[in-house]
Amino acid sequence: MISQDKIEEIKSASDIVDIISGYISVKKSGANYKALCPFHQEKTPSFMISPAKQIFHCFGCHEGGNVFSFVQKIEGMTFVESVQLLAKRTGIELDYAVAPGVKSDKDKIIGANKAALDYFRETLASGGRGAEYAASRGLSKEIIDEFMLGYAPPGDGLFRRLKEKNVDDGIIEAAGLCKRTGPGFTDVFRDRFMFPIFNIYGEPVAFGGRVLDDSLPKYINSKETVVYVKGRNLYNLNNAKKYRAGYIAVVEGYTDAIALYKAGVRNVVATLGTALTQDQARLIKRNADSAVIIYDSDEAGLNGAVRGGDALFGEGVETKVLIIKGAKDPDEFIGKNGKDAMVKSIESAVPFIDFRLERIKASGDINSAYYKETALKEIAAVIAKAESFVVRADAVKKAAMHLALKEDTVAGYLAGFSGKGAEAIEEAPEKGASKERGANLAERSILKAALSAFGIEDEQGVLKHVKYAREHAGIEYEGFYNKVYAKLLKRIEELVLEGGADVQRKLDMEYIEGGEESRVLSGLYTEISAEKRDKEDSVYAEKLMLIIDECLETRRKAMIKAKLDVLGGMIAKAEAEKDEDALLKLITERQETQKILNSRGEDFE
Repeated sequence: MISQDKIEEIKSASDIVDIISGYISVKKSGANYKALCPFHQEKTPSFMISPAKQIFHCFGCHEGGNVFSFVQKIEGMTFVESVQLLAKRTGIELDYAVAPGVKSDKDKIIGANKAALDYFRETLASGGRGAEYAASRGLSKEIIDEFMLGYAPPGDGLFRRLKEKNVDDGIIEAAGLCKRTGPGFTDVFRDRFMFPIFNIYGEPVAFGGRVLDDSLPKYINSKETVVYVKGRNLYNLNNAKKYRAGYIAVVEGYTDAIALYKAGVRNVVATLGTALTQDQARLIKRNADSAVIIYDSDEAGLNGAVRGGDALFGEGVETKVLIIKGAKDPDEFIGKNGKDAMVKSIESAVPFIDFRLERIKASGDINSAYYKETALKEIAAVIAKAESFVVRADAVKKAAMHLALKEDTVAGYLAGFSGKGAEAIEEAPEKGASKERGANLAERSILKAALSAFGIEDEQGVLKHVKYAREHAGIEYEGFYNKVYAKLLKRIEELVLEGGADVQRKLDMEYIEGGEESRVLSGLYTEISAEKRDKEDSVYAEKLMLIIDECLETRRKAMIKAKLDVLGGMIAKAEAEKDEDALLKLITERQETQKILNSRGEDFE
C-alpha cells in the first residue's frame, strides 16, 4: 500500500495540464484549458482542465476527476497503477506502507519474468539451435534487440536460474514459467523460440514460445496471471506507440508483427491469439486515430476481422481492413511480393463498413427479402455504435447501396437501435420526475455552495452553517434524492466536526481514487472556477449561506409535498372504504401538514 503522503507528493508534482497535453491537444481558454474529450466523440470542445484546481471535467460525457483519474481512464489502469506510472514520470521513488523490503506478488512475478527474459536472451546470444532458427527466419540483431527475442533450451535451465536468483517456488509457478512435476519443477517453455510480451511500462508480463520445427502445438503462451490478462494487452504496443504514424496496424500473431516491422511498418501490434477485444480496442484508441486490420484470408481470419472491426468501430476508431490474399500470412506475402507491395496494400485497405457489408452479403441470399431483413438488422446494430452523425450517415448510405434499399428504410430501421424510446420517455416524463429533478438541483446547489466556501476567509462559518441550517429544517441526508450529494455533504460536516482544518484537501484525498464522487467534485470545482465571485469574502460567504438556506427550504417543501401526496392517496382509500374515523384523522393531518408547507422554515418541527 502506498502512503497517503507519497500519493499527495506525486499529485503535487504531476501538473494535470502537462500530463493531459501528453495525450491530447489542449488550448488555453481564460484561466483554464479546453480540448476535445478523449472519452467520447465530439466536434466542439467540452473537456475543461483547471490548472488552479488540478482537475478535469467533460461537460459532454461528465467524466472528471484529478490527474490519477485521467491516467486511470486513458490508460485503462487501476488507481495504484496510475500512481506508479506518474511516480515514474516525475522521478519520485515510491515507498509503500508495509515493512521495508516487502514486495507484492505482482512485483515478484514481474521480477521473475525479468530474470526469465535475461535467461532467454543470453541463451539465444550464445548461438546454437535458437540462433540458427533466427537466422533462417531472417531475424537481424536489430530485430532481436527491438523485440527482445530469446530462446528457451530443453531441460530445466530456467528453473535453476530462477532459484539462483532466490525466486520463491510459489512465484515461479504463479508466473507460469515452470510447473510442478512430482517433487520438482519442469520448465514450461523448452526448445522454443521466445517472444516476450510487455506492459505499457515496458515490463515483461508474459511470453509466447514457438517450436523450431513443424511439431505441435506450434505455440505455447503464458497463462493469465495477476500481471497479465490476454484480452487487455497487445503484443508490441510498447514499441508501436513510439512511432506516431496516425494509425496502428493490427495483425494476428507475433511473427506477423515482426514481418511488418521489418517491412518498415513499425506501428504494428498483435492480438495475442485472440479476436480483438473491446479492452484492446480502447488501448488502440488511446494511441492512434485509426487502425488497419491485417488478417489472413481464411475463414478464421475473416471472422476475426469482423469481430475486431466491430470493437474498433464501436470505440470510434476509423477502421480499415486488409485481407491478405495469395499468401497464408503477412510474413509470406512480404516474402513473395516485397516490402513495397505490403505498404501499398495497406494504403488501399477498404473501410470497415464496406468490408462488413460484403461479409454480410456473402453469408446469405441478399435477393431474399427475409435474408435482407436479417442483413439489415445485423448492420444496423453495428452502425448504431457510432456516435458521430457524419459516420452514421455515411454508413447508412453505404448500407442502402449494398442492400439495394432506400436510405430512409435503413435510417428507420437504425432508429430501433438508437435509443429513441429512451428519448421519448425523457420528452414526456412521469408526473413525479420534474419534482425529483427540482429536488436534485436544490441538493446539488447546497453541495456547490459548500465547495465554493473552500479557501475563503469564513470557510468554517459557511461549512458549519450547512449542518445548522439542515438540522433546523429537519432534513436528514437519508432523505436526499441524490445519494452522492448526500454522501459528500455528510462527509464535509464530519470533517468540520473532526477539526475543520484542510477540509478540501482531506475530502479530495478520500476520493482521489476516482468514482462517481470524484466526477461530481471535479464537475462542480470546474463550474466554480469559471464563475465570477464577490471580491470581499464576507459578502461572498453571506451569499453562499443564503443559497444554502433557500435550497434547504426547497427540499423542505418537496418533502412536505411528498407527504401530502401520500396523505391524499390514504384519504381516497379511506373514502372508498367508508372508514369515517380514519378519514377524519387523515384530513386533520393533511390540514396541519398544509399549514406547515405554507409557513417559513423556522416553524417546521
